Amino acid sequence: MGNGFVFKVVYYVLFAWWLTPWLRYKANRKLVEDAERSLWFLLQEPKAIKVLHKDWPSVQILSGNLLFTIVRWRDETNVSVAPKHAPTESYQLGFLDDAARLLQAHLEDLNAGFSEERFPSFSVDFKPRDWMRSR
Repeated sequence: MGNGFVFKVVYYVLFAWWLTPWLRYKANRKLVEDAERSLWFLLQEPKAIKVLHKDWPSVQILSGNLLFTIVRWRDETNVSVAPKHAPTESYQLGFLDDAARLLQAHLEDLNAGFSEERFPSFSVDFKPRDWMRSR
């Protein structure tokens, strides 16, 4: 048996059962804090942030007609938005701080465009960066 095998066995027996969940919890908690700091204007209800239990830190925020997904991967935190009635139709908004600035200025327009009535026509030409720059 190699040293790598012995190390893996020792790690799983002594650490993996508690260390991996603790590190995952810590990473999710940090992402929630960053989302609360940057996207405070979306958090109108207590517990508006839902932690998604995935292999990487991910949270969702439901605000009006909008469903935001925030994912941190390798120190990059990206935000995407989808209509709450069609969560698979998501659009990347970019990094957290950039998305927060853009959303703070154009949240009402985006919320109206992602309504069930307007979304089919709105989504045809919707490009988040172009749309938010032109407003």
